[in-house]
Amino acid sequence: MLPDSQKQGIDGKLIEYGLQVLLESMIELVFVLGHPEYNSSYGFKPAGNLGFDAPFPIPEKNAAVWMVQALRPGAIGPFGGKIICADKLNKPEYWRE
Repeated sequence: MLPDSQKQGIDGKLIEYGLQVLLESMIELVFVLGHPEYNSSYGFKPAGNLGFDAPFPIPEKNAAVWMVQALRPGAIGPFGGKIICADKLNKPEYWRE
């Protein structure tokens, strides 16, 4: 993002809009790989702590970057396991530092 475009809340509005579109599309869980402090402000929680393994190994020191958000209450429930992502993102090089 260009410096003149930063600190205006645009990214947050895009995230909130995207989550709303997913909710309306009947999506129940959203996974992200990103900055824990930033993403937690939008309701994301560490996915590994909730039983969801990333498609490829994430070093323990970076485990908090793998996050999930339930868009409906109770959507996480007793579920867990290894997540399979879209083919375009299912490449090990995308999951390394």
